[in-house]
Amino acid sequence: MPNAFTPNNDGTNDVLRIVGPEQCRSPIMSLHNKWGQLIWEGDARVGWDGTVHGMPAPEGVYGYALRGRNDDLRFGWFVLAR
Repeated sequence: MPNAFTPNNDGTNDVLRIVGPEQCRSPIMSLHNKWGQLIWEGDARVGWDGTVHGMPAPEGVYGYALRGRNDDLRFGWFVLAR
């Protein structure tokens, strides 16, 4: 899982997605803002484009949760920079 991404439409790191989804039992990823609110949930192979309800999400630190192969939840953080 990347620790940062830059959804600025420059063609590099514009979508947050996991590499090697075979490490996950389910490719569903949920993303949360710094207050713990769910802002996106979807297929981690497709990824998140950095928007919330069609608007660019603000820069900052976000959390993610993925279900691992052994049915364990994996949590982490990443930075969204524009």
